[in-house]
Amino acid sequence: MHESTAPREHGADHSEVTDVRRYRLVDRYTVHAGCDPLNDRIEHIIPSDAEYVVFDLDRTVHIGLTIGECLGWEVLSRPHGPGPDDDYTASYLPWRSPGKAAARIIRGLFVWGLPGLVYAATVRLGDRWDGWHRLLVRRRGVDYVERMQELMRSTLMSMTAGYTHSELQTYAARAWQRWNAQLVVTRESIDEIRRTCPNLRGIVLSSASTEPTVAHAAAELGVDGFVSSTVDVVADGAGRHGEAHAGDVYTGPADLPRWITRRRAGVLSRPGAVIHNAAEKKVSLLRMRYPEIFAQGTVSVAVSDNNYGEDRSWSDHFVHVIGLNSKHPYSPIVHAESPCRSIHAVDAAPQQTPVRPMKPAMGHLMFGDFDRDRLEQRIGVDILPRLEYFAARLVEMRDGLAPDRDDSLRRRLAVIAVSTADTVARYNEANGAVKAAIAKELARLDRKRQRVRSELARGGRQCARVECEIELLRLATGRKVAVRVN
Repeated sequence: MHESTAPREHGADHSEVTDVRRYRLVDRYTVHAGCDPLNDRIEHIIPSDAEYVVFDLDRTVHIGLTIGECLGWEVLSRPHGPGPDDDYTASYLPWRSPGKAAARIIRGLFVWGLPGLVYAATVRLGDRWDGWHRLLVRRRGVDYVERMQELMRSTLMSMTAGYTHSELQTYAARAWQRWNAQLVVTRESIDEIRRTCPNLRGIVLSSASTEPTVAHAAAELGVDGFVSSTVDVVADGAGRHGEAHAGDVYTGPADLPRWITRRRAGVLSRPGAVIHNAAEKKVSLLRMRYPEIFAQGTVSVAVSDNNYGEDRSWSDHFVHVIGLNSKHPYSPIVHAESPCRSIHAVDAAPQQTPVRPMKPAMGHLMFGDFDRDRLEQRIGVDILPRLEYFAARLVEMRDGLAPDRDDSLRRRLAVIAVSTADTVARYNEANGAVKAAIAKELARLDRKRQRVRSELARGGRQCARVECEIELLRLATGRKVAVRVN
């Protein structure tokens, strides 16, 4: 998104804020120039006293590549299952076989065409134009980016439903081999971190991608654990065409809108079993799985490209944060209670191709080393008071919302969730025409849920507008510090 300067409200004195301080500047913000392989930069960006290091996966481990999406392309190119003699270096589109190429294009458009178009019209355009982003926030809610990404992930989950665990692991391995040349973080990088950090207790991978992709990445990198998005996996379940499978079979999400896909998976996940490890949920799920990372006094490090600001909250939970090859640099402003002491912005080249990997429009990072005083001079002395003003306004507006109305809508959502869980159970046990009738019932429940969620979002539109201004202000401060030049 372009730099925002969040418009001042008429008659508002932003210097007059409450005594409660909700934000502060990070102690140090370092911007590293150049674009060397990551192994050559580890000792400069990861402190030697680090105890835990958490890596994002997509566009962080690989340069400019969402490896989770690549799993979907592998499945599309070989929908009947991976073969032992498949050539992973072959193009997704075999142009020497026009019939096969055309079939794959049609299949890709059928599965990804509509969700991809919606994603481009919302997330991608919203990232380019602040006005469109503000309109989407007002109409669709402050979390519209997360929900659009969830839609794409659910489409992938639906597409991989009916495949066995071993098949999806093979697909994930093929994708990893195919894009090996774009690896920025390698097993050697992980070994270098272990060598330079004698107090290290663990390295964890946390990604919004689905479990087959993240599990394979964790094994390839040699990390100590991972957290991923998940669905139900059933033993000896039905395959893609109803055939019986020996082994674990992946299921599909029940809440994928019918305008996205006309074919539901043969077996659906229980609604509560579909977990999207994205945005704020990344931190909450990490806390559940690895609470020791967030224990008081623990030196934790987080590394992410922060694509579309998905991981912007990491600077409010980790002691040190590193923005790697990021188009959306971390803001130097963190919450007042955040443990964050330092933020780094750094570019790194793939290990096999030590050249400048960034698009020309993205440019090079300019070196800078800022303490709090220099940060305040760089971003402007009025930014923190303006943020405090907006934060105070947000609290007042939330206090003014009608709690009875919201509670009533949330109760309706809970009732719909219970009905959906019961309907999913009946769907999984049914066959033939009965299954098709239950599928229509699920579609009706989904439409009802969407209407209630939209009504709930309408009540918070004014709050969403203020939240949007806070988000854009923080993004603008990140770009004032982590400056790129062509």
